Amino acid sequence: MRAGSMKSGIRSRLYGGFAALAVLSVVMGGFAYRQLDSLDDMFKYKGQIEHSARDLYTVNGLTERFIAQSRQYRTTSTPEAAAGMQSSLSEMARLAEGLTQRASNEERRKLYKEIHTEATRLATELPKLIELGTQIRENRDGVYTSGDDLTAASGGPHHPAPVRR
Repeated sequence: MRAGSMKSGIRSRLYGGFAALAVLSVVMGGFAYRQLDSLDDMFKYKGQIEHSARDLYTVNGLTERFIAQSRQYRTTSTPEAAAGMQSSLSEMARLAEGLTQRASNEERRKLYKEIHTEATRLATELPKLIELGTQIRENRDGVYTSGDDLTAASGGPHHPAPVRR
């Protein structure tokens, strides 16, 4: 009987060892899955931060582009420059809205909302500002040409006075 009990003792130890290995494998697998899930969350958060950073850099670049376009518009007053300014403002507003939705805290959300509000406000006022600028430019040009007529009538240095008879 000693051989039978020894045989069952070895068998139970082998089964117990395999069971312990199986339980250990399940525990390690669960832990690894949890760690991978945690890493996945970290990479998603990192991706959101990178996306927001790219959008902020883009908003900054659009701001610089808008400033350059407005300077160009002051000198050339082309419809292309006006359309470019409108496009820059619209894109800034769109990006600021996305930044507002993805903001990680209330302070940032408030700042991004303010950027969105100001870009939208300026985009709606831009046609009015362009129209007023055009009127000012036309009036200024009229003043200069009227001044030439006045100088000619008064006998200024480049225009002799008309002879009266």
